[in-house]
Amino acid sequence: MTLLSEVIAKVKELKTVYGYDYNFLNVYGIADFKRNEFVFLAKKAVREVIRNHRNELDKHCRIQLVTLLNRAVMKLWSNPELYSKLEAEIEEEYNNCKRS
Repeated sequence: MTLLSEVIAKVKELKTVYGYDYNFLNVYGIADFKRNEFVFLAKKAVREVIRNHRNELDKHCRIQLVTLLNRAVMKLWSNPELYSKLEAEIEEEYNNCKRS
C-alpha cells in the first residue's frame, strides 16, 4: 500500500466519524462544504499516516512528505486523474527518505 493510498483509506475511515450532514436546504453551499470536509479530513489523515511512519523517517523528510501529501490532496480534489502521477512522486520521495 502506497503512502497516498493510505491517506485516502484513512480519509474514508475518518468520514464515518467526522462526516458532515448534508440534509439541509441550502444547495448552493454544499459544494464548498464537501471540498472543505475532504480537505479537513485529508489533512487529519496525512498527520495520522505520517505519525504511523515516523520511526522509519527522518524529521526533515517527514516535513517534506507532509508538504507533498497536502499538495497532492489539494490537487486531487479538482484533478483526480493526477492520482498516479502524484502517487509516483510521493513514493519516490518516501523511498529516498527511509532510514537505512
